[in-house]
Amino acid sequence: MKNDLLHQRECFNRRAENYYRTRNGDKQLLLRDLMYGELLKDVKIEKEKILVLEPMCGYGEGKRILETHFGNRICYEGFDYSDEIVKYAKEYLGDINVYVQDVTTFSSNKKYDVIIIMGGGSSCGIAWAAGRTEYVRAA
Repeated sequence: MKNDLLHQRECFNRRAENYYRTRNGDKQLLLRDLMYGELLKDVKIEKEKILVLEPMCGYGEGKRILETHFGNRICYEGFDYSDEIVKYAKEYLGDINVYVQDVTTFSSNKKYDVIIIMGGGSSCGIAWAAGRTEYVRAA
C-alpha cells in the first residue's frame, strides 16, 4: 500500500499545475458555486468562529466555498499528501493554513466544527460536529 500511495503522490506532483488550472476553469467554478450554494443554503452554524478541517484539500477549495457561505468566521486548516499541490495552494491563495500530510496517518486532538472532503467537484461529504454529526452528499 505504501508504494501505491507514493506512486499516487508522485503522479499528483507531476500534474499539480495542470490540476490547478483545470479545477479553476470558468465552468468548473460555476458548477461548484451552484452545487454548493444549493447544498449549503439552509445550513446554520451558530458559532462566532468555525473550526474547519479539509483533508485531501488540494488547493483549499473547501475554504473558498465555506467562506462564501459563512464569511470570515472560518478558521481553516487543510492538508494534502502532494507537496507540489500544497506549494501551489500557498502560492495561489496566499495566507492559507495548508500542509503536507497523508490522510491515512492523520491524527489530531482538535475538535473541528466542520470537516469537508471534496472529490473532483462532483461529490462532497460534509460533517458538522456541533453536538451532532450529519453527512451530506451531492452527486
